Amino acid sequence: FPVTIQFFGIQPKAYKKEIVVAPNFPDSLTNGSLENILVGENNIAVSFIQNHNKKIFNISQKSKDWMFIFKQPSTVMAKWSVNNKPVTPVLINGYWQITFRDTSTIVLIRD
Repeated sequence: FPVTIQFFGIQPKAYKKEIVVAPNFPDSLTNGSLENILVGENNIAVSFIQNHNKKIFNISQKSKDWMFIFKQPSTVMAKWSVNNKPVTPVLINGYWQITFRDTSTIVLIRD
């Protein structure tokens, strides 16, 4: 579980049908994925690719009634898009965050 929590930042809250994803990968790690992660009665997958300027995250789930909360530290200044549409994250407790239910591709581009 250390990789799941430390690098992928997956923090399930099954009782609320919420899954926090707050990835924190070292710059030297350019890609990775976790699949078939059981959370309650849900099954999720998270993958990423990153380089110097850009991070791309793909997040999916089997049950569509669960909420994802995707978070990044407030020190990560970037342009955000979800499924090719620009979004503005909300700053809550020192983290930029967005919420979604559907399979999503999140792109962060450093300013």
